[in-house]
Amino acid sequence: MWAEFLERWGLRSLACEMMDHARPLFPLAAQALVLGLPLFKSTTFSPHYQALLDTLSDEERVAQFYQYLQGGGA
Repeated sequence: MWAEFLERWGLRSLACEMMDHARPLFPLAAQALVLGLPLFKSTTFSPHYQALLDTLSDEERVAQFYQYLQGGGA
């Protein structure tokens, strides 16, 4: 879902760079997203928001997503 979005908008390489250099900030970003969860809970964007929150909260998921993006989605 997020990989498709990044690829469609040509942001895959930017996302890889951010994941490479800003990874220590991801737990903080996840906590910030938790604060916004009530705002998005009743919208159609909610599953995407929750998926992003879950991914940023789990270092293993972040690493897997990074490897997926590095491989070009293969």
